[in-house]
Amino acid sequence: MKTVFANRRLTAAAAILMAAALFVAVNVISDRLLVRASVDLTDEGLFTLSDGTRAILGELQEPVTLRLFFSSDLGNAAPQFRTYSVRVRELLERYAQISGGMLRLEFLDPEVFSEEEDQAVAFGLQGVPINQAGDAAYFGIAGTNTTGDTEVVPFLQPERERFLEYDLTRLVQTLANPRKPVVGLVRSTLPIDGQNPMQPGAGGEPWAIYERIAEQFDLRDLGFQPTEIPDDVDVLVLLHPKNIAEASRYAVDQFVLRGGRLLLFVDPHAEADPAGAGAGARFGGARSDLPKLLAAWGVAYDPNKVAGDIRLARRVNIGQGRLQVLDYPAWLILQGGNINREDVATADVGNLNIQTAGVLAPAEGASTEFLPLVLTSEAAMAMDAALVREALPDFETMLRDYKPGGTPLALAARIRGPVKSAFPDGPPKAPADAAAKATDDRSDDKPADEPAPAHLAESAGPVNIVIIADTDLLDDRSWIQRQQFFGKTVALPVAGNGGMVINLIDNLAGSNALIGLRGRGQSQRPFTKIQELEFEAEQRYRAREQALQSRLGEVRKNLGNLQTQREAGGELVLSEAQREAIEGFQADLLTTRRELREVQHALRQDIETLEGWLEFVNIGLIPSAVGLLAVGVGGARLWRRRRRHGLGHG
Repeated sequence: MKTVFANRRLTAAAAILMAAALFVAVNVISDRLLVRASVDLTDEGLFTLSDGTRAILGELQEPVTLRLFFSSDLGNAAPQFRTYSVRVRELLERYAQISGGMLRLEFLDPEVFSEEEDQAVAFGLQGVPINQAGDAAYFGIAGTNTTGDTEVVPFLQPERERFLEYDLTRLVQTLANPRKPVVGLVRSTLPIDGQNPMQPGAGGEPWAIYERIAEQFDLRDLGFQPTEIPDDVDVLVLLHPKNIAEASRYAVDQFVLRGGRLLLFVDPHAEADPAGAGAGARFGGARSDLPKLLAAWGVAYDPNKVAGDIRLARRVNIGQGRLQVLDYPAWLILQGGNINREDVATADVGNLNIQTAGVLAPAEGASTEFLPLVLTSEAAMAMDAALVREALPDFETMLRDYKPGGTPLALAARIRGPVKSAFPDGPPKAPADAAAKATDDRSDDKPADEPAPAHLAESAGPVNIVIIADTDLLDDRSWIQRQQFFGKTVALPVAGNGGMVINLIDNLAGSNALIGLRGRGQSQRPFTKIQELEFEAEQRYRAREQALQSRLGEVRKNLGNLQTQREAGGELVLSEAQREAIEGFQADLLTTRRELREVQHALRQDIETLEGWLEFVNIGLIPSAVGLLAVGVGGARLWRRRRRHGLGHG
């Protein structure tokens, strides 16, 4: 019998030693072979990089260096930044792994008066004060390439975490391809560059948006009726197309099909168009449309409908010689939920001022994805554009016949997906007179039989188009306020119109991989169950608290009324009854305040109790249950083993 137990002890000891050796071996092997292996178990795949990011990192031809500056003092002062810095660092390390050594990382702690702080300042990172002495802390990224180009993220905001992958990937791509994107502008009668086609030679100031595009991109003016779009144009801005020739429409069609990105502005009534004030027919009025192309791209748009929204209407003065203010449903102020917060180009736009905009919608049977960027409220309706096209809009009819439609209307949308050409039979035939003129104007050094580009019948991949059904949002009067500052005119934005347009061009100028990136989830998740329970607890105590607050206000009011009864000399003249009333009010005041504190304390105590229970369930109960289950399983096995031994012995 003793021999049997001794053998079992030796076997158990050998098993423990073998398990320990196996544990060490597995860790050594995994450390060597599985260093890059990972499993993302988060709900929204926070640590799984998109195919677009992998493609951009895999195409790096020259080294790119990213420096993450994070002040430890900032993490001590605000723990949420420390948590977010870990998230950023882990994501950057993942980038470096995928890049095959082409992405180099540096992690710096810019302490006060250190060389690292000097570097952060030199790169232009944004410092935030963390104490009364004015010491600054930093949390940003500075990137450089081998040619000395620099790109920075001045400060990493945790609120923008859902776009962290996009921001980092864009930073890498910009450093890998540092040239300015080429933006081609096709314009009509809008004086965006300061030139009014209605009055040749009468120049003016360019619009602020025109100047901003020219500053940030390589802007090329392609005129009014281009018959081809150069291959090096990254983004085509087609502004207010009206009376546009068939050859120009075909050029736009083929540009989109071969992978060009398009930002299109159409408008049922362009108020900034000088051709809309009676000059009329020659210049096509103030409306614009591209029916054949829009249909091919899966977009429905009626140039005779204007989006009205009584809930978002701007207040205007329509009086002539007298003040008469009313809500104008065709002029809208959009913000909050009216702007798509999930799209990287519009996520940070604060508000938009839009005037007499059109309505966009996905066409029936469309092969493209229609993603609204700007929406009205559910109180909107599509109004007859004739109501706003007169010198003085028909406000009376507009308001009398207004009926909320119950569905938000799209004013701007992103279009993505495969499309076919709007010209299935090939390029349109040029008019005879135009063909003859082209023959006469052909230079001697250009071959007469130069082949035309091959006709594209459909897109090779998904197209990338953004359509905005309003042109007046570009006008300075919609989003710019000019002020004099030390003798200079300064343009101050009062709305996010210009910022949104720049963001859209910048986004479209990226690679298809970058454009395809969407917002992700956030690693810092709120404890939603506690928030729900807090709300329920607050509801239970809120009525009592409000009653006590009301009673407290009445007591103070009565007390104040008694104490203001003074004689001419300034001293109080109070009877014995009034003195007793004051003492009673003061006692009531103290009692009421004590009850109010007790209610607020009870509310806080209930919430803390709920938090404690939930933390215990999530942190303590589950591990305890697993431990008890393990003990139970072990005990059951031991009991069965002893029972078998007892039966065998008997």
